[in-house]
Amino acid sequence: MTNMRIKTIHIKEYVPILDNGNIAIEDMLQLKGLVKEIYDHALKNDHLFHFFFEPELIIRITVDGCLAKTKSFLQKGNITFEEYNYPFDPEGKFGEERGGVVANNLDFFLPVFHAHSVAALTMNEEDYFKYLERVIHTGFNPKLYSYEQEGKILAQLALKRLELIKES
Repeated sequence: MTNMRIKTIHIKEYVPILDNGNIAIEDMLQLKGLVKEIYDHALKNDHLFHFFFEPELIIRITVDGCLAKTKSFLQKGNITFEEYNYPFDPEGKFGEERGGVVANNLDFFLPVFHAHSVAALTMNEEDYFKYLERVIHTGFNPKLYSYEQEGKILAQLALKRLELIKES
């Protein structure tokens, strides 16, 4: 696993979270706008930063200067955030399971997470869909799966995701 210091910036209460764990469409646009502003202001020079929506905003930063700029930007905007270490977070925070696939392969996952984040911030919806299709195909291709096998596995993944939603 990588030896670099990675910090999580967990932005809280920026938009209201609905009872089902989602956010309203107009709030989604506001949240996307915030991430884009932070990216333009502070994160472009961090080639491993990434973000997730959990449904609060989780930003992971690997460059100290980018971290300082991000925190300053948020403080000036009176945006509530919490900072903690990644990949192993304090209890109840967002991080990785010790011994889990991400924690055990962080050097592989960080560039992938970064690429997905930058693609989400810089591509239009059509290009992003094409990007995802290529990512998925190039993930299956080295395992020598056929297109049919890819489709079946993706359908199984979709069903598992829907089951998780029903359970929550």
